[in-house]
Amino acid sequence: MNTYIAYFDETGDDGVTSASSDHFILTSLYMPAESWQQNFNLMRGLRKELRDKYGFHVTEEMHTKHFLTDKNPYRDYNWSKEIKQEILKAFTLTIAAMRKTARAIRAFNPIQSKYSYGFVNQPITNMIEDIMEKNSAESYFIQICDFVSFFVHLYFKNEFRHEELPKRVGNVIDDVFVKRVMATLKNSGKLNLKANESNTYGLVIYPK
Repeated sequence: MNTYIAYFDETGDDGVTSASSDHFILTSLYMPAESWQQNFNLMRGLRKELRDKYGFHVTEEMHTKHFLTDKNPYRDYNWSKEIKQEILKAFTLTIAAMRKTARAIRAFNPIQSKYSYGFVNQPITNMIEDIMEKNSAESYFIQICDFVSFFVHLYFKNEFRHEELPKRVGNVIDDVFVKRVMATLKNSGKLNLKANESNTYGLVIYPK
């Protein structure tokens, strides 16, 4: 049995409050576990090209919204606000350092040679991401889902609801650009067209 890894991200929310968005788009990406490192390297190379060749500056941030919340086992301790802030700070720094180290040793992991005083590089190739919920800035693959969800949302609003693009988006791109992105995703074989064969891009839309 093959093992697959799946990532999920969304645009909008699922409508549990009166202030919810009009639409909710959920995108998933999956791959065989043995392809993870290769795909990670491709994404890292793409980001480097965007930075060095086109001048894009990609930043990453730590997201800890679930720390000291109802999803954390330490929530019931009667800590003061100051102590909670110090714990959160320490937690953030520790996780950030671990993630930075884990990424670094995938490319450069010097091991002292048994036969000389030098070192040999033995990158870690069988370590993948954890399964915890995280901000999209912390995962290249969630960023892909985020990208697809965003453009599917724009396409849906424009083509199905006949609405104009949001003003801040429309100042940068137009509906032709959105259609080009969708066509590129389709033509590159990155969309699951079998999910809904009656739709050009395989989009599953509810209510029907």
